[in-house]
Amino acid sequence: MEARAATVLDTGREAEARLELERAAALLPAEPPSDARAVVLTALASQLGVVGDFEGALAAAEQAVAAATGVGAPRREAPARMMLGMALAYLEGDRGLPELETALRLAEEAEDHATALRGHLNLSDALQTLGRSRESAEVAERGMELAARVGLTRSVYGVLVAINRAEAQFHLGQWDDGHRVLTHALDTGPASPFASEILDHRARIAALAGRYEDARADLEAAHRLVPEPLGVQYSFARSFAAAEMSRALGDAAGAREDLRRALEYEVAPIARYSWQLVWLGLRVEAEAREAAPERVAALEALSRELSVATPPALAYQALADAESARVAGRHVNWAEAIEACRRAEDPYLIAYGLLRGAEVACAQADREGASAAGAEMDAFGLTQREREVLQLVADGRSNPQIAAELFISRKTASVHVSNILGKLGVASRGEAAAVAHRLGLRATATPTS
Repeated sequence: MEARAATVLDTGREAEARLELERAAALLPAEPPSDARAVVLTALASQLGVVGDFEGALAAAEQAVAAATGVGAPRREAPARMMLGMALAYLEGDRGLPELETALRLAEEAEDHATALRGHLNLSDALQTLGRSRESAEVAERGMELAARVGLTRSVYGVLVAINRAEAQFHLGQWDDGHRVLTHALDTGPASPFASEILDHRARIAALAGRYEDARADLEAAHRLVPEPLGVQYSFARSFAAAEMSRALGDAAGAREDLRRALEYEVAPIARYSWQLVWLGLRVEAEAREAAPERVAALEALSRELSVATPPALAYQALADAESARVAGRHVNWAEAIEACRRAEDPYLIAYGLLRGAEVACAQADREGASAAGAEMDAFGLTQREREVLQLVADGRSNPQIAAELFISRKTASVHVSNILGKLGVASRGEAAAVAHRLGLRATATPTS
């Protein structure tokens, strides 16, 4: 029955697979412990986690660990403890990490490559949930290396660990790198459900970067493969990309519909994904010619239900509260939202908060406040000369042009650009220019000597 559930799951029939696993679990007594009970309950915990039922996943995983340890089966204990760690990570944050690390160690000691790859996948996911994007990217990269070494790159876990790495890079502001990882994963020829998810994540990057034709093409291709992904965990990137594109192009009605479908759950909401959609939904209403009161009320009601146990969740909550205030015409203290975004260490969110804060200052004829966004570059540790170079990069200048403009050597210009990329945590001139533009930097004609 567990094997049949796995086969059904591969065809995208998640609800049917979960029901089959529940039936299988009901046939297995707790005493005496059995190998079969460990296997079935581990699979059930995994499926409950997919639909956001982490309380149920925790209970199933605890029983799976008890069964695995009861029969002395480390190869069964590793995946069972992995599911225990994931449930704890989503429910209680840091408490899940030791379980995940133990599970990965057990799999590596048993030379169980598939389970070890799954361990890298789940540990990187838990770290990203906590906003620890750099660690998440490192764990996911090690998982990709393992997959390549043992021939599992095209497997389910091989594809998903690549998506996790791209997700971490996205939140680090390394959008070009994330796009490359996703494109390489797509080129390996994964099965349709996973190819669809790759396309959804790539579309989100394209939409936020303003490459709307690329985003539209990826979304259309993803929809042909999987018309309706189940659950916010698998649909949020598609919904975010579509709604962001509609918002940016002035189609508030289209953005509302994209987000309404995404947030009308048949399964439990997952804070990590739902907060992003709630914030974007309230931003749509704040920028619409006329807000839709019923949508605002629904989004605000959902925001009161979502957990705020991690730095990213707190950042999105602060942004969502600020958008609600914009809709209602109340004063917005963007400084609080910006500080929350800093704690989440997400460059895009920081830049957005600074943009909105500068907008408010401009409306109040506060020149000092409006220019503060540029001054915020000090938070990245840039010197005055590096800020001047970044301003020219943002204006599209090449290294030779920068050298001529600032009366420095080409080599010195190149060193400055390299240092800027490192300090901003970005991988390309384009990403650095995007940061500069979002913070309101413009090229100047008066360089320092």
